[in-house]
Amino acid sequence: MAARETGILKAPETPRVSEIGRYHIMSMQENCKPNRSIHCTVDSCAHHCEDAQFCALESIQVGTHEEHPTEVECTDCMSFRVR
Repeated sequence: MAARETGILKAPETPRVSEIGRYHIMSMQENCKPNRSIHCTVDSCAHHCEDAQFCALESIQVGTHEEHPTEVECTDCMSFRVR
């Protein structure tokens, strides 16, 4: 309580989302370990390993933007994150 009254303690500043995203992308590429079970050609994704056509995630979530998908184009990788 005394420290609070004197102003010694300050709440840490929260990094902006863009800074968090930039750090995440840099760390993903530096330590990219391709998951050979998840083939991927989307090089604009933060999880894509640049040196290989694989995703670095342990698993991905696949979803759809259609109520009743009937074609491959109706499915999406819900784990996608913009690089």
